[in-house]
Amino acid sequence: FHHYRDFWKYSPKTHLWTQIEPRTPGPSARSGHRCIVWRHYMVLFGGFHEALRDTPRWFHDLWIYDFSQNSWTECKYSKLTSMPDARSGFIFALQQDTAFIYGGFSKVKNPGDISEGKIHTDCWTLNLKPFLSLGEGGGGGG
Repeated sequence: FHHYRDFWKYSPKTHLWTQIEPRTPGPSARSGHRCIVWRHYMVLFGGFHEALRDTPRWFHDLWIYDFSQNSWTECKYSKLTSMPDARSGFIFALQQDTAFIYGGFSKVKNPGDISEGKIHTDCWTLNLKPFLSLGEGGGGGG
């Protein structure tokens, strides 16, 4: 299984794909992540990386891509912050300035080094308004 970390945009007018080269490094290679577009940002959460030679990893990181600045920012949180477990294949929806995450899938390690699939049925909300300060040099929401 190959995971990519390249970034592309599509033009419906010309029917052409163009690769984007952001000014700052973005998320690691992954699959199963989800994105929403909010104002002039793209919000990316979660995903997984599973390859033959690597230990499978599920992510619960949050990244913001600023279309106007052509740059990525990883949103860092305190260890005390309540947040969704790592997952892939979830529903990521937007209602005004609130993002919703529902469900998804991950693998958890059980005693004896055996991985077992986990189906998530929880729902989380994230107020996106604090992220408006990212473009002004702020730290974002959390």
